Amino acid sequence: MAVLKDYLGSLIRDITYSRVIADQESANIAKMYETDDLLKYFSIPRMKIEKTELTIPICIDGLETKYYKNFEPIDNKEFYSLSYNLIKNFYELDQIKKDNSIVITKEIYRLINELENRIRLNENIKDALSIYSYELAVVSAKKLNKKFSSKKLEDIFNKNLFDFIKSSEINEKIEYTNVTIESDKLKEKRIEDLVYIKMTIFEESVEWVFFEDKDGKKIKKLVIE
Repeated sequence: MAVLKDYLGSLIRDITYSRVIADQESANIAKMYETDDLLKYFSIPRMKIEKTELTIPICIDGLETKYYKNFEPIDNKEFYSLSYNLIKNFYELDQIKKDNSIVITKEIYRLINELENRIRLNENIKDALSIYSYELAVVSAKKLNKKFSSKKLEDIFNKNLFDFIKSSEINEKIEYTNVTIESDKLKEKRIEDLVYIKMTIFEESVEWVFFEDKDGKKIKKLVIE
């Protein structure tokens, strides 16, 4: 059994190295032509593989998946807007004075950053949000000179903000595709279980180019042929 990406990668790698071996042999032939009294007048043979077509039979044996968290759980702009409006609505304010608004805005973004860091460290989301809600309740009450009722305001924040946090969503990603590639084992598989991969590989070579700039400085550059 093999991993599909490793198998296909090794095929491409080996085809690439076949070009290296061919170039090494061309270099050896060039040296031989240089020293031969007759061959030095002939062009030096060099093979180049422009296109390689492969038809590869495999059998897919299974997929290995990995589960991961979304580490950008919060839409900061929307999360901020909701937090800010919750403060206004809780205290029944049409608007917040400019000076107070600037301070509360900075505090909300600071607390959002701390909330994201807690989530990235795999802290329980509800616990992390409770800390955010409590600290935001304290800040807003103090700045607006309002009576602090932490439990009531915390509950409102928790209820309204939790749906905006997406890190609790566990995403699934295929990491490996396990395949059978050995011809003797493939013969044992059912025909309907076989998959044929058709690959066409085009060569795109690069080469070192050496030149001098206007100041006489020697420069080398890797360019596509």
